[in-house]
Amino acid sequence: MDRKKSSKLNKKIIPQLVALIAAAVVLVTSVSSMFAWFVSNQTARISGMEVVVSTEKFDILVDRAEKLIEGFDALDSSGVPKYEGITQLKDALSADGYVVGTSNQTNGVPKVALELVNESVYEAKYFMMPGAYGYLSFYIKPNVEGDLNVDFSLEYGGFINNYDDDNVFNGTISPVDNATILNLLKGHVLFFTGRTGADYEHFQYEGLIDDVFHFSSDNYSKSSKPGKTDYYEVTLFWEWPLIYSEMTDNISTDDPAVTKKYPSELYTYINENSDYFFKSGVDVDDEQSKQNSYNDADQTIGDYIDYIVVYLIAQ
Repeated sequence: MDRKKSSKLNKKIIPQLVALIAAAVVLVTSVSSMFAWFVSNQTARISGMEVVVSTEKFDILVDRAEKLIEGFDALDSSGVPKYEGITQLKDALSADGYVVGTSNQTNGVPKVALELVNESVYEAKYFMMPGAYGYLSFYIKPNVEGDLNVDFSLEYGGFINNYDDDNVFNGTISPVDNATILNLLKGHVLFFTGRTGADYEHFQYEGLIDDVFHFSSDNYSKSSKPGKTDYYEVTLFWEWPLIYSEMTDNISTDDPAVTKKYPSELYTYINENSDYFFKSGVDVDDEQSKQNSYNDADQTIGDYIDYIVVYLIAQ
């Protein structure tokens, strides 16, 4: 997160400063991110840094070397992993059948895991936290004649580190199965089909993805990149809004037509899914209550989830 930006916002929201800092500190010290998807395929093959998953209707290609700012395998100057527990996270995903590298392929692997690209740097690391943002890219090639239409459902999961009696990480992690906590991710880590603007201050998103991302080849052009000219490139964008008012003050309107940072459908999404954005007990008719409850929800995510996993499931 940009320190100047954070300072500027904090000066405007003194009453929420304590809650905001508490949420940020917890998340900065604990949360990493992994993106994973599932497709009901028949085969998977790996070549160099590329992974291809084949289905009857389409192939999906993941190029791990493209656009990756920093992998979570990064080591610090002492040779110690920068991100505690990332090895255990990848082991957990691998045990569940996901290909998480370029050397652990097995015959008929049905799942591929890909790191979410995080463009937000905080203290020289890419943490998943309020104010973070980024994207994910993959390629899809039709194996049928005519237009290809595929629906991907968007689902969230998480893992948490396990500690011994002395509060020392014991080298194991466990999946999070609390539906109430996982639902909070749906309102705090938002996905969109499009983004314009040169930086965080000027981003404008379109196409909020609530539960399903619909891919239609009719809406995309084939890639011009060598080796990928038979594929359509798909890029989705995500953001964890820093605070509730920054989000709601910047939602576009249809009447009058005013374009702001977030698409107008976000307003309806919030109103219809308050349990995604707020902790229980919030007064939805009181703005201050919603501001505080959104920050409390950030805190809850930081307390109970150390690794966020997002699944795109082909229908």
